[in-house]
Amino acid sequence: MSTGLVILSVLFAGFAVSYGWGIRGFVIGGEKGALLPGALLGIAVAFFSLGESGQELWPFFVAAGALSMFYGGTETYAQTMSFLLSRDKEGPYFGQLKKGVIGIFLKGALWFSIPGFVLAMLPGALTGLYSPSEIIIMFILFPVVSFIGTRIFNMPYCKEKKIFPKLYFSLDRREEWGSNVMIILVLLIFAFINGDLFAVGAGITGFITGGLGFLIGLVFYDIERRQGKKIFGKLSSKGYIDGWKIMEHTFGAFAGGGVMLYFALSSSHFTALCEKIDLSALTLGNDTYICAAVCLVLLAVTALQYPLSAIIKKKTGEEPDIHIFEILERPLWSAVPLIFIFLGSPSAAAFGTFATLSWALTEKCSVEWYEKSEYKTAIRTIFRIMWPLLLIFFFINIKSISLTSTILLYTVGYTGACVIYSFLPDRIKEYRSKKKTFAASFGSGVTVTGHLVVQSIILIIVSLYFG
Repeated sequence: MSTGLVILSVLFAGFAVSYGWGIRGFVIGGEKGALLPGALLGIAVAFFSLGESGQELWPFFVAAGALSMFYGGTETYAQTMSFLLSRDKEGPYFGQLKKGVIGIFLKGALWFSIPGFVLAMLPGALTGLYSPSEIIIMFILFPVVSFIGTRIFNMPYCKEKKIFPKLYFSLDRREEWGSNVMIILVLLIFAFINGDLFAVGAGITGFITGGLGFLIGLVFYDIERRQGKKIFGKLSSKGYIDGWKIMEHTFGAFAGGGVMLYFALSSSHFTALCEKIDLSALTLGNDTYICAAVCLVLLAVTALQYPLSAIIKKKTGEEPDIHIFEILERPLWSAVPLIFIFLGSPSAAAFGTFATLSWALTEKCSVEWYEKSEYKTAIRTIFRIMWPLLLIFFFINIKSISLTSTILLYTVGYTGACVIYSFLPDRIKEYRSKKKTFAASFGSGVTVTGHLVVQSIILIIVSLYFG
């Protein structure tokens, strides 16, 4: 890859993942919110590294990026950030800068190391470097070692008795980063066993750039929130700039661009490997619908939490504890579909790129979001109608899901949800009736949403060019 193309690929990846991270902090959050930046990282890798095989293989990398970025969403980091940012000498966070730096670096590093490994291991799996039994064992181990990791690194924990783990980067919140340590250990072992040093390098790169990206993002956030001169001058002082969003966009840009730099500099090896892939020779290479149908059933199982929760709440009058569904989401949303993808299933790859992310968006917007809006029923109904229509579109076009339609989902769908939320009729009505200033009524929602719209337009143009 030429120097110019390397630079272009890094800039695009940084831009795309920055958008995805900004959306994550706006719309969904958690593991499901992390799907989008992971998918966009996969798109960047596919754009610039697949060569002639790109048309057939891009869904595999997009789905693998999304489903592997999923695991970092288990990490809690707000209190960890406070150790870095607090200047209240009487507060509980003051004087623990070292804990904050180590904690934030570690959490960002673990987050991006997993997709670094997975994206780099995928072409090896699709060319036979990893046997089908190794692939199945590796991903089945994910939920097992996740459980073990939290017990080793994040226990004991009892908030009421103030009993916390020895390695602890919060004030009183439960942490789960130990699960990701063990997942990375599994990936590292399987990569070494098969001599996949390329994957080891990608995992290390994700570790370094993810950790540094999170810290650099916090530096910008800290500058923006201080009293006195701010980065964006009057826009900041009037409330149009959100320092938290600056942090998210910076984190995504640095970490995403850093991982892409590794793939770009290794493009000759990566592209040559991808061009050897023959899907028809793989275990699930001729699958058309079955694996996608199984993935749909797995998502439906986790969605049972909503009607079940409503039934229990109606009978008892209390909010039920259905933590078991959160535990189930990790293998059913990610680990099992990744097995299908690594075994060469085109339908699972297509499902992961399109249907899984549309489900995540619809689930959030039709069940949880817009709670304070008097129009919530109408808005949620629209999203509930949208999901089956998108699902029908997906299965009709499963053999030919295009890069452009996928990008349209990621941009129009996700950014559209942000626009609706930022400019709800309730807010417009309040602005007109109470005669508040525009800044007081909408504030940073204007610039944040506007920025996401501009990013969406650019991503659509790029996808039309490459697609």
